[in-house]
Amino acid sequence: MDPIVFDLYARRDETRCEHLAEIMARLYLRPMHERDYRLCIRAGAVGAVATEKGEPIALAVIDALKAARIVVPGARMVERLVKRTLILQHARLSQVSENPECTSPVTPRM
Repeated sequence: MDPIVFDLYARRDETRCEHLAEIMARLYLRPMHERDYRLCIRAGAVGAVATEKGEPIALAVIDALKAARIVVPGARMVERLVKRTLILQHARLSQVSENPECTSPVTPRM
């Protein structure tokens, strides 16, 4: 068989998807779903306690996904989760500063 055939086979979208599915199954991983957003926001909130910098928050989100055996999404999605975390943190801080007796966190809307 001509070696070029293997290269063409490897470039097929179907091949990549099939192999990715096999790898994920063997490593007991799963893709991220919408229901995982809260996990990410909670993890990001923990990372945002000491800072408003994006990197520590993103690392907290990524660590939570890895711990849950969820495939980490692309950088754009992680960035969106970090932004959402910061928005919720600012809303919570505003709520607490307006009413010091109120310590309950803002419930994320997703």
